[in-house]
Amino acid sequence: MDRAHREVDRIIGKAGREIKRIYADALARAKAVLKTAEADYRVQSQLLKGAELEAYRKQYFITSANAKARIKTLSNMLVQASKDANEVVKRYINESYIVGYNQTSKAVKRLYDITGERFSLLNETMLEYLMSKNPSIVPKTTVKVAKAEAWDTRRITREFRESVAKGESVNKMSRRLQKITGTDRNTALRHSRNMFTCAENRGRFNRHADNEKKFEKYGYRIRFQWLATNDDRTREHHRILNGTFANEEGYFQFGLRYAGDQNAPQEEWQNCRCTNIEVVEEIK
Repeated sequence: MDRAHREVDRIIGKAGREIKRIYADALARAKAVLKTAEADYRVQSQLLKGAELEAYRKQYFITSANAKARIKTLSNMLVQASKDANEVVKRYINESYIVGYNQTSKAVKRLYDITGERFSLLNETMLEYLMSKNPSIVPKTTVKVAKAEAWDTRRITREFRESVAKGESVNKMSRRLQKITGTDRNTALRHSRNMFTCAENRGRFNRHADNEKKFEKYGYRIRFQWLATNDDRTREHHRILNGTFANEEGYFQFGLRYAGDQNAPQEEWQNCRCTNIEVVEEIK
């Protein structure tokens, strides 16, 4: 892989560390809420035994208004972590696009020298200007708050219900919460990688479109090639695409314009680690 792809891998790693810290902090706060609840529960349940204690425990942690408010608080903590993680992606996604856009093959750079055309580098200020004219240049990343809150509330309630039914300690209840937080964190990490890969290769795609128009009049054809990350995790379709070129309409097989193209079917871009490069051909 080239310099730009390695640079985006660095961005992915940096953003990933920030996202992990966000979820670690969220888990610590959530555990503190449970610890406080457990202390209060112990005080209030001293005189209860057997079935009465079991019924009270269910009410205290699951069914009462206070329990539902506590679950909502915990859910909100996870949703806020998702929102904060999304802000991390927003901070780095423009950088990923710029890195991809500014990556031009040595063969194409030689054409700039041969033809005298001006090779310009995109920076943050220029990108912001372009986005004011066309906001869709860089992929958008958002969190569906209502959906995330409903999903986390259901999962927390289900785990707490099972924990209470088994008579587990609040420490084991915290482990269940840690499992939920870990799932959300891993989803956020996958999302960030997807978005950065998409932004990088969309940048390459848009630069390619500029180069293609620029050098056709000089008798050169700039082709857009797919490079797969060939290992045991590479999906079969992307093995097929490896080394192939986009067609005259700008598409590869399977509905893709570039690696990470989110307009293609989800199974084609989710967790994609491929990239694209430009190849020069002289028009005969």
